[in-house]
Amino acid sequence: PTLTPAPQRPLATNTPVVLVTLPPPTQAPPTQAPLPTPQNFPDWRADYWANSSFQGEPAVTRNEPVLDFDWRTGSPEGRIPLDNFSARWQRALYFDGGTYRFTLRVDDGARMYVDNVLVLDAFQDGGVRTSETVITLGRGTHAIRVDYFERTGLAGAGVPLG
Repeated sequence: PTLTPAPQRPLATNTPVVLVTLPPPTQAPPTQAPLPTPQNFPDWRADYWANSSFQGEPAVTRNEPVLDFDWRTGSPEGRIPLDNFSARWQRALYFDGGTYRFTLRVDDGARMYVDNVLVLDAFQDGGVRTSETVITLGRGTHAIRVDYFERTGLAGAGVPLG
C-alpha cells in the first residue's frame, strides 16, 4: 500500500486488547456492485478455532454485528478454550477514496489485511501494544480481514467503525 500523511482523526481508545479504528464507511452508490457476501453473514463473518494457529476447520462460525469483545479470562464461547485460541473476522466495506489511518492495539497477536494486503502486523506474543499505519484506498468496496490469536491471560478484541 501507498503510505501518505493522513488528516488527524479521533481514534477510539476504549477497547483494551485489540483495537482497529476505521473511518465510518459510506453507503455504496446504487451503481456500485458490492463484493459478494453470504446471506448469513451480513456483518462480520467470524471464524473461531480451538487452537492459536488457525489449524483445521473452525470450531465456531457465526455472524458478529460488531467486533468489540472483552473476554477477560474467558473465551468467545464454550467450544473455544480459555487460552490458545484464534479468530478471523472478515467483511467487505465500501469506502470513499482517500487516506485512512488504521490503528491496532493488541495483546497477544493480530494482523490486519485490506484487499489481502497486510497493512498491520503485530502477530507475536506480548503485552498490550499499539501500532498504526496510514494507507490510501481507492473509492469502492474493500475486503477487510483481522486475524487474532490468544496465547494466555486476558483476551479481547475490537474493531469499532467510526
